[in-house]
Amino acid sequence: MSENLPCTERSNYDLICSALKAEPVSNEFVDSYISLMGKLSDVADCFKKRESADTYLDLCCMEPLVNNLIPYEILNRVLSEMRQVISHPKLFSRKRCAVGGGFSSGKSSFINSFMLSKTTRLATAIKPTTALPCFVMSGDEPLISGVSPHFGVFSLPRELYRGIDHNLLATLPFNIKKIISYVTVETQLDDELFSHISLIDTPGYDAAAIGTSINDIETAKRSVADADCLIWLIGLDANGTVKDSDLSILEDLEFGENNSHPLYIVANKAELKTRSQLEEILDDFEDVLSDYGLNYVGISAYSSNLGKEFLFRKLSLNDFFVQQNRQSADYNSQWKDCINKAFGFYITAIQKQSEISKSNVKIIEELKLDALRYDISDNAFGMSLEYATEKMLQYFSTIDNIESRMNAVTALRDRFMECVDNFCKSVDISVCSGKRFCFCCGNELSSENNVCPVCGMHQIKEIKICRYCGTENRSNAEFCHGCGSLLRKL
Repeated sequence: MSENLPCTERSNYDLICSALKAEPVSNEFVDSYISLMGKLSDVADCFKKRESADTYLDLCCMEPLVNNLIPYEILNRVLSEMRQVISHPKLFSRKRCAVGGGFSSGKSSFINSFMLSKTTRLATAIKPTTALPCFVMSGDEPLISGVSPHFGVFSLPRELYRGIDHNLLATLPFNIKKIISYVTVETQLDDELFSHISLIDTPGYDAAAIGTSINDIETAKRSVADADCLIWLIGLDANGTVKDSDLSILEDLEFGENNSHPLYIVANKAELKTRSQLEEILDDFEDVLSDYGLNYVGISAYSSNLGKEFLFRKLSLNDFFVQQNRQSADYNSQWKDCINKAFGFYITAIQKQSEISKSNVKIIEELKLDALRYDISDNAFGMSLEYATEKMLQYFSTIDNIESRMNAVTALRDRFMECVDNFCKSVDISVCSGKRFCFCCGNELSSENNVCPVCGMHQIKEIKICRYCGTENRSNAEFCHGCGSLLRKL
């Protein structure tokens, strides 16, 4: 059918067909994880009595007092990330460095300047060309791939990829982002700078201002917000200072030297200015960024056309890349922490019910002692009271078999953990040692222990993220629950 179409329409047709036909990469441990979650279609049977917790849905039925939507979403988020990783393991093992800025600031040209191979290049032009987020990473052979929203991966010929621009978006009767989420480009890069980094070429942020897609600003924000660090480009052909629109979007994004997501500023197209002009421009940049309270690790006057840095402040561009060129976050530890957090809701609920039962038993036993103290056990009322208290003691001492319920929760949790470990091994992601540390005192914990034996603190409800290993911790934590690192500032 495509042979009868004009050249441009045939290319669009081939692109759409490739995207729609792309199947998610299969992985047996992703399938196992899905099986452990259980089928939501079985929710109608949720109130039937379960003898064992073979799936998460079974656990929901066995422990109906827990709000199962929260832990389900946590477990589902892990599944979604596993699917992303299996679609492109090389991409998700790298630190993501977003290259942001307005249209014509030279983002694509900036990334091209680091490519060692002349055969692979991102599309560049005065008009907006980057319509989709593009991840560029080091690879032995040039390879361009598209990834669908369902994590299907398909090969993109170079000519087809270069045709994905805003003109194409205008001609299609639907949003291309519904069939292609992002594009990956593998090409030769300097390993000293980029062996553990993927550069994200993002769409321009000010599309609405020049009459193109208004959704580009949100797409650009999402692409940048998911990154580990941000390089923000400002083109010196049109500006000699930082524009208000740049400042506005930078204020919305959480990047800066005081957190684990650093911000680096590049004054691009520096070849258009004299050295003295560049000195003045960088001085002005520093003053403006300081006035707005925007923390940055460095500023560079750089020429994408020449691949050359003319001046820098605080930290050079190359040194910034060397500093960031480290292994990405430990997915294995993060996923295990999420699983612990999800099942922690059930463990906490069971522990709380156990404590209530023990408290009720104590109250009933005191009531029996009071009856004996006032010698009312021999009359009819006393006998009735003794019978009632015995029944209540039996009820509260055996309520819902606390031990077996706890065993069911921990056994299912361990099956999820094992599944995650096997998945990580299958895609060459390192598996953590399984050590756990108290968030309050730093004492090492056993895998079964959710209460620190040294300080007595419960290891649940964690919400502070460790900058070293990515583990979530309580907001008042001083030591990381996942790696034992000190969280508070020295």
